[in-house]
Amino acid sequence: MITTRTDIKVSLGHDDPKLGHDDWTNQSDQGAFNAKNIPFLYFGVEDHKDYHKASDEYSTITKQFFSHAASAVLDVVKNIDKQTGLQQLLKNKMIMMDNPRKQQKF
Repeated sequence: MITTRTDIKVSLGHDDPKLGHDDWTNQSDQGAFNAKNIPFLYFGVEDHKDYHKASDEYSTITKQFFSHAASAVLDVVKNIDKQTGLQQLLKNKMIMMDNPRKQQKF
């Protein structure tokens, strides 16, 4: 279970090279982790009217959405922590990506 929250939409995906521009795996800070085979969780939002514009600042954030999103991220992390160890998370990611790189032990 990813989250039981109903006050925010949580979608999986955006981590498949076949998606082209919609593959977000290396499009932000997590790309450096991915390049070094370090497991990561990435949470992002779909494009919005202020995305990558000067108006994309704290005063334009929908406070309720931000609060719900932060709570959902915490919920997801807690659920993953309960269900999966770091080694299994990395193994699952490698399988999902059908990546031939060797699995690393941490």
